[in-house]
Amino acid sequence: MTIEELTIADIGFFKYGKSLPEGQRVDGQIPVYGSSGITGFHDKPLIKKPSIIIGRKGSVGTLYYSNKPFFPIDTVYYVDVVKKDFSLKYYYYFLSQIGLKNMNSDAAVPGLNRNWVHSLKTNYSSPENQRKIAAILSCHDNLIEINQQRIELLEKMAEELYREWFVRLHFPDHEKFKVIKGVPSGWAFDKADEFIGIVKGKSYAGEELTEDETQMPFVNLKSFHRGGGYRSDGLKFYSGKYRNEQLVKHKDVVMAVTDMTQDRAVIGQVARMPNFGEKGAIISLDTVKLVPKNIDKIFLYAYMKHSGFPNFIKEFANGANVLHLK
Repeated sequence: MTIEELTIADIGFFKYGKSLPEGQRVDGQIPVYGSSGITGFHDKPLIKKPSIIIGRKGSVGTLYYSNKPFFPIDTVYYVDVVKKDFSLKYYYYFLSQIGLKNMNSDAAVPGLNRNWVHSLKTNYSSPENQRKIAAILSCHDNLIEINQQRIELLEKMAEELYREWFVRLHFPDHEKFKVIKGVPSGWAFDKADEFIGIVKGKSYAGEELTEDETQMPFVNLKSFHRGGGYRSDGLKFYSGKYRNEQLVKHKDVVMAVTDMTQDRAVIGQVARMPNFGEKGAIISLDTVKLVPKNIDKIFLYAYMKHSGFPNFIKEFANGANVLHLK
C-alpha cells in the first residue's frame, strides 16, 4: 500500500462508545466522556489505556485525549490503537486539523458519519517527525492546562472570599454591624431589577453561523462550562445583522437561559466575557446580558456565580426537552 492510499481508518479505527445513563452510574473516580467533554464520573472504566475521544452526536468533531482510564458513552467514538509506526498523540493532533467539526451529516441532530471520515485519504509524516511534532504540541497543551488550573484556583479563592464576606458575613469590621433578618444593617435589599438590567440575545438562522473567524464572535450555550464560567472552544461566528445592545465586551456578564442537559447544569449559570477585541461579540437568544445598575460588574459576576443563585433560579425553568427561563 502506498502512502497516498492510506485512509483515516488505516491509521486508527473509530470505535463506538457505550450507553451509560446517569441512573446506572456509580459514584467513583473514572471520568465519563460525552461529546462535550467530561459529563460525570463512574466507578469502572470501559477503556484503560490512552485514547482519543471524538464527538459523534451533539458537539460533532470535538476531540479529547485521555491518559487515564475512562468511560466513553454512546455520543462519542474513541481510538485506542493506531497503525504501527504511528504515534497516538500525533494522530490526535492530526485529527484536530482536518475539520471534523465541519463534517456534520445530520441536519436535525448533529452527527459525525464514521464511514465517511474513515474513507478520507491522507499523507503522514515519518515516525521521527511524528514524535517531534507531538512533543512540541504536548508542551503547549501542558502550558494551557497549567494556566487553566491557575484560573480554577483563582476562581476558588474568589468564591471563598465572596462566601466569607457575603454569606458568612465576616467582612471587614463586621462586628460593628447588626444583622437584621440575615442582612447587615445599612445593606440594600430589593428586587433584582433594581440592580440588574437584562438584554436578550440574538435570534439566528443556521445559515448565519459560519466558521469564518473574520465574522463576529457568537456567544452561545456551548460557551458555558457545566457549572458556569466561559468556555472558549464553544465559540462560533455570526454573519447576520444584530443590534448594538446585543454586543458584549470584555468582562461583561452573560447568563444562560436555555439548557439541553438533563441535570440543569448550564441554565442560570453565568460567564464573564474575555477580550474579543474592539468589535466585541454577539450573544445568542439562549443567553442574556446582565447589565449592572448601581453595583460593581465584578460583584455582579461574583454574586451570580458564587451565591447559590443559579441553583435557586434553575428550578423556575420550564420545557419538556429544552429548558428555558423567562
